[in-house]
Amino acid sequence: MKNLILLVLLALPFSTIAQDFRGFVKDAKTHKPLDYASVVAMDSIGNPVAFKNTVGDGSFSLSVSDDQRVKSLSVSYLGYAMAEVPITEYRPGMTIFLRQDAINIKEVEVKSKRLQQKSDTLIYSVAGFRQKQDRSIADVIAKMPGLEVSDKGMITYQGKPINKFYIEGLDLMGSKYGMASENLSAKKVKNVQVLRNHQPIKALKGINFSDQAALNLILEEDAKEVLSGVAEVGIGAQIQSGVGNDFLRDGRIVAMLFGKKHQNFSMYKWNNTGKDIQHELRDLTSSSDLESVQNDWVKNIPVSVPDLKLERYNCNDTRILATNWLSKKDGNSTLRFQGSYLFDKTIGYRKDETVYTTILGMPVMDETYDANKYRREAKMEIQYKQNQDSLYLENRLNAAVNWNESSATTTLNGTSVYQSVQPRKRGIDDDFSLIRKLSNGRSFHIDAGMNYSYLPSKLLTLSDTMPQKLNVESLDARVSTAFRHLLFGMYISYEAQLSYHHDGLDLAGNAPQKANYREIKLKVSPRISFERYGILSSLSVPCYIGDYRLAGNDDKKMFVNPYFNIGYKVDATIDMDFYYSHQYTCFGINNNVPMNYFVDYATTIKGSGKLDFTSLDNYSGDFKYSNPNIGLFFNLSGSYVKTSDVPMFTYDYQDNVYTMQTLDRKSCNEQLLGSAEVSKALGYGKTTFTLAGRVMQNNYGAWISQQENRCHLQFWSAYFKFSFMPSTRFSLEEMSTFNSVKSSNTTHPELNTTAKNSFNHHITLFFMPGNWQFDWTHELYHSNDHSVNTAYFSDFKVTYSQKRYELSLCANNIFGTTKYERTTISDSYMQYTLSRLRPRELMAKIAFSL
Repeated sequence: MKNLILLVLLALPFSTIAQDFRGFVKDAKTHKPLDYASVVAMDSIGNPVAFKNTVGDGSFSLSVSDDQRVKSLSVSYLGYAMAEVPITEYRPGMTIFLRQDAINIKEVEVKSKRLQQKSDTLIYSVAGFRQKQDRSIADVIAKMPGLEVSDKGMITYQGKPINKFYIEGLDLMGSKYGMASENLSAKKVKNVQVLRNHQPIKALKGINFSDQAALNLILEEDAKEVLSGVAEVGIGAQIQSGVGNDFLRDGRIVAMLFGKKHQNFSMYKWNNTGKDIQHELRDLTSSSDLESVQNDWVKNIPVSVPDLKLERYNCNDTRILATNWLSKKDGNSTLRFQGSYLFDKTIGYRKDETVYTTILGMPVMDETYDANKYRREAKMEIQYKQNQDSLYLENRLNAAVNWNESSATTTLNGTSVYQSVQPRKRGIDDDFSLIRKLSNGRSFHIDAGMNYSYLPSKLLTLSDTMPQKLNVESLDARVSTAFRHLLFGMYISYEAQLSYHHDGLDLAGNAPQKANYREIKLKVSPRISFERYGILSSLSVPCYIGDYRLAGNDDKKMFVNPYFNIGYKVDATIDMDFYYSHQYTCFGINNNVPMNYFVDYATTIKGSGKLDFTSLDNYSGDFKYSNPNIGLFFNLSGSYVKTSDVPMFTYDYQDNVYTMQTLDRKSCNEQLLGSAEVSKALGYGKTTFTLAGRVMQNNYGAWISQQENRCHLQFWSAYFKFSFMPSTRFSLEEMSTFNSVKSSNTTHPELNTTAKNSFNHHITLFFMPGNWQFDWTHELYHSNDHSVNTAYFSDFKVTYSQKRYELSLCANNIFGTTKYERTTISDSYMQYTLSRLRPRELMAKIAFSL
């Protein structure tokens, strides 16, 4: 709390040395207040130094530090002519009238050759950043300063994931925008807009503040209201013996229509060349998918290695079918349907040597296995939404089902073992939300939701002749209501919520067992938020009454989970934010159920059957600098998380079975995290570069040798990314990454590990004379671990392009590197892994634009 008070006190001086501009924006004819009009303070050379949007009554309050010389206030609103008020004519509390104008009036803007700023929106010119080798819009976004695209398709701005991905202002893709970003041609996109501090619900604009950004793609005119697509077919073969399919295929059929009232994006893709196309169906806003959500009761057989590009080791046969439809009705209402089906078979060979650092003496498990992993998943979503200034109404229905399974022939410490696991899931959920914006800054909110999941699983274990059958049923339901009003320039809200959660477990085997967990919570949450003098702040104090039951054990709790955040916008280029939250919650039930069950064929968990509660305190902050005028972006963030009363585990390894058992003892764990990123766009050669680093340390307690051990796990990582096109005939892209991990035990130093450092360098040279393009890729992996080998790869590709078609021939892994070794360290083990890689391959492709 002292830190919070100090931060508020530090923020106060800014208001005392600031120039304050207050007033109202109204319609010149009707004198109706204009909500969410843009008010921009401009300096003497026409650069914006601060901006603010008006609230419901048309008022604005804008603060500018004394060292900024303000020349005028620029006021704009969609459908109205822009007004400019010289600072010599400004009077505190004045009303600025705007007249309606059907002609689009050009707004005051900051311009550079490739990047513009209009109020709180950044506009990236695709032509300004696109290089000749770029195919999809994701390729171009990855080169834009301030934006990043992960290997899994997630787009971040200034280090934070985007919250929406629009195409011509419509939310066709929802959270599964990877399908569009990686299949929509960069030639069809004119601009990429970044909507900073984006609040997607119009009724909450100026009321609930967001620190996330959204992306909006502005298409070229010939890509609008036109049915278009692409068809691509590739065939090839392995020309070196190894794992995977001898006959290779890669293709896609994509159809798309982007109109003002109707949009569609549908595709069918197939691939067995190692390329990851599964992630295009992922929910990129919550970083989850069907395979991971609620399936941690039993684990799939791992077949992947994360340090190299997936195409180097992934031996897959993948097919995906997906369709997305959106229809916009009158009054800003939309109806959206999404459906998808995924089939994937992945095979892999691995040799693992695992040393358990949670047990004194560090026993070793030696495993060698050939695995087959199958994913068969279907998803469906129907969403109806009205998003108006005074009314928000949404109902979203989701259904999902999978038929996943894995098997492996394994040699475990010299003994042949057969593994089989079926982690299945069936689920349906429905969410309803209604927000009504009333007069005088008041609003009313109703929210309700239900989620049901059924997780039947089968698992062959070392200790049983019969397969373990663990069926888990989970039900969540909630209903809440909230009222918000404006008082002394601050928004005051009151929320009441009733929630219900139930898990039912049925364990079949030689000793059948059942267990149930249930929680009922009533929450009353007052909240206060305000925006003034460039400061955005909110304080929420949710008060809970909870009733918990686990296997006949009851407990009732009363607790408070406060949340506080404060942000300060220094000027149009600098933002600072600080967050604090406290959470009190029931510890992971899958670790506490009173039964002994296997999570994989050789690992068991024994729960205590007791209700354990943990508390978590999270302090975090970030600093963001963005100057589109010079193409420079920088962000710095840090966090400290303290988790108290974490149940500890005792560990045992007997007869090749590793057992974790919950103890009554508790520990206090800490996590410290820091990250920084700087990106810059240069005018010459469409040059962009990004330099980023991240450090994390986990301090935790582990029960080893009948006493608590204080342990520390440290991670360091960094990367440098660079792209450069000095001429239309030559370009290069380079990326280098560094990773380091080290584990230490202050109680038993003999369990310490030395730091394992690894480096990965990836560079591609592009030679592009006329319609031809030659790609030459080099990838090098090396480590300070002398027990593993250095791995080097080289690929070559030649492409001939015309307006409507493209021919290509590529050779992968020219030097035939077929194995990869690495050492990984976690909080419970150190593992040496040897994996087989894809062999030398040759593929030809033809693609047509439709």
